[in-house]
Amino acid sequence: MKRASIKGQGADIFFGEGEEPRDTVLPFSENTPIRSTGVPTSVRPGVSAPGPQDVQRVSGAPAQAPGIPDAEVRSFLAQLVLPPTLKRRLRAVLRDERRIHTTVRFSPEEMAALRDLLYELEARKGIKVTRNEVMRIALHFFLEDYDIRKEESLLLQVLKEEEE
Repeated sequence: MKRASIKGQGADIFFGEGEEPRDTVLPFSENTPIRSTGVPTSVRPGVSAPGPQDVQRVSGAPAQAPGIPDAEVRSFLAQLVLPPTLKRRLRAVLRDERRIHTTVRFSPEEMAALRDLLYELEARKGIKVTRNEVMRIALHFFLEDYDIRKEESLLLQVLKEEEE
């Protein structure tokens, strides 16, 4: 495999503002065909994880569950109001020391949405926050919800098999 220097072109490549150097050979690109492994996922035994060719990519568009109208989703989310005690506990997450490192894998669309959110928060609202902090707040939100509501928690509502 031929290697090429792309020094000084990182921002253009990362943000997609420029063309990729023509003499660069990359081992993997978005157009590289990958087959689904057919291996059951840990969340849904018996359900295979889709490969990239099975997923329709729409840049910047958030994932939407099939069959749920936008109005229904908007109505549900508009009703959510965090009580002050939960807000304080979630804010405290940002002050806690973080000693354990882990890796979470995101789709390109999820990373783009997260990057857009961080930009929106910093540039338009003056709130400086990292991807790590956003993900830790989300994790603690789901942990609190599960601790209190168990079987009715949002997480289990998503993960349980449909009983229809």
